[in-house]
Amino acid sequence: PQKRFKFPARYYSTTVFEMVNASKYVATAITGVINFLATFIALYLVDKTGRKVLLLLGSLGMAASVFIAAGLLFSFPCDKRVSASTGYAVTVFVCLFVVNFAYGWGPTAWVVTSEIFPLRIRGTLY
Repeated sequence: PQKRFKFPARYYSTTVFEMVNASKYVATAITGVINFLATFIALYLVDKTGRKVLLLLGSLGMAASVFIAAGLLFSFPCDKRVSASTGYAVTVFVCLFVVNFAYGWGPTAWVVTSEIFPLRIRGTLY
């Protein structure tokens, strides 16, 4: 799940930000800072709410933000730039996608993977 969600989102965020007349360097900085800060949400909530809840909420949030951003972008013809208000809305939804990834699938998938086997089997795998 990591490679499917994180790398395309980070890679194409610069393209999306350029489509809405923003700098690709600013896009990289913004998504990186948001990813870093939102990871602390997972550190706080992973034991309080549970792994399944974080994964489900992260998945729903990522899906909703991508579909809304795609709907906004594809409502314009391919040869024209989007309006400023649509650009800001798409930027917000890209950032929401990064937030949902950073507390959901980013760290929680690693926690689930490390805990999936019982202790007696984990010791013999190495």
